[in-house]
Amino acid sequence: MAITDWERVIITQNAIFLENLGYARTENRYSIKYTLNDICISIIYPPNSDESEVNICFISKNKVYNVGWIAFVSNNRKECTEKIINVKELLMYIENHYSQIVDYRFCENCNRLIDNYVVEHQDKYEEAIQKFLSEN
Repeated sequence: MAITDWERVIITQNAIFLENLGYARTENRYSIKYTLNDICISIIYPPNSDESEVNICFISKNKVYNVGWIAFVSNNRKECTEKIINVKELLMYIENHYSQIVDYRFCENCNRLIDNYVVEHQDKYEEAIQKFLSEN
């Protein structure tokens, strides 16, 4: 589903710190992106989904990391299923951990922790995939 006008206002208010840091904002129906030099922070409402996500992209390295997963493995953040609350919490995480989240090595280290977590909880993910496939 597209980002509503109301949600767009809330997101831009919560992300004002990025503009204050010099990030340029671009928008389309499903996303709001903040770009500065080699970094792009994207707030996305994927089409045909009831979820939201926040990603950080290191443009020159062509690497994208999911901030929700990073917050989970580095700060024990619990999943939030309400789209706008999820975005607000992840923007707060970025603001509070900005120097870490824009550090490529930090994101790479978190990615390894994510991989380890998924391997350790493989059964849980296989069940979720089977449930998804059976419902769709």
